[in-house]
Amino acid sequence: MHVLPFSVGAHPLLEGPLTLVRFEYMAPLAYVEGLSTGTVLDSPTVVEQWLVSYDLALGDALSHHESLMFLKGVEEQYEHAAR
Repeated sequence: MHVLPFSVGAHPLLEGPLTLVRFEYMAPLAYVEGLSTGTVLDSPTVVEQWLVSYDLALGDALSHHESLMFLKGVEEQYEHAAR
């Protein structure tokens, strides 16, 4: 899991959930969800755009370790506020 800080600003993945599926012997697929729809995308050009968007977002995200530390801090703040 990686946390993408709000300071990064707007990015294409804010549109909704995205699932990227890579196969050994087939071209990759993307599954994008909206408020009441879901779409499987198999156009190589479109899937490549989603792969690039994901890679860019991951490049801006906190590292795995930093993300875990961030989430632990949020958990501690929540537990402290609940007392």
